[in-house]
Amino acid sequence: MPRQDQHHRNKNYHHHISLTGNHSLRMKRTFIALPVSPSSEWTLLVEKIRHQLQKQKIKWVKQELLHLTLAFLGDTNEELINEISRALTGIAPHHHAFTLSFRGMGLFPDKALWIGIENNTALNQLAEHVHETISHFGFQHPQMFSPHITIGRPKEKGLTPVITHALAPYQNHLIHRQEITQFSFYESIFSREGPEYRPIASYALTEKST
Repeated sequence: MPRQDQHHRNKNYHHHISLTGNHSLRMKRTFIALPVSPSSEWTLLVEKIRHQLQKQKIKWVKQELLHLTLAFLGDTNEELINEISRALTGIAPHHHAFTLSFRGMGLFPDKALWIGIENNTALNQLAEHVHETISHFGFQHPQMFSPHITIGRPKEKGLTPVITHALAPYQNHLIHRQEITQFSFYESIFSREGPEYRPIASYALTEKST
């Protein structure tokens, strides 16, 4: 689960990785993530929390946009995107599909409401491989990897006490389990209707050995 104390000290709580070097005019905002498919229990729980906090100014993440970020690249040169995508292809064969357990809810004060992830060696190894691969393209390795799913963002400061109170009963609640069979390279597109996360490419992990 996310380590809240470390996130307070680390402004890059969303795993931002900065790019060194020149930028061309043709840029796309990109990130690498695991797609998430919420269960009915997950959906009902989030709806319950939303109802409890309906008077608070919170921007809730649409269910179809939920994901677990492995690496946030930010503005990325289109030509570099193709090279990164080819490099990511070489990662998948070295990692088997695995099961993630989503447990607990919490808050990064004034930043994000989240659902936590139980510690998972396979996930950590995949994230490390991704970070190592993109570091060859000038992206700096993050100080830490703290996996979580952002479900909402406060739109004003000072909401920490009321949000923390609403989430407290679920600090150690098992919310969902999901088989992870692939990871994806996404482009983030912003419009008046809100963000859209468009897959640039997806990479299938090796099937579990029987």
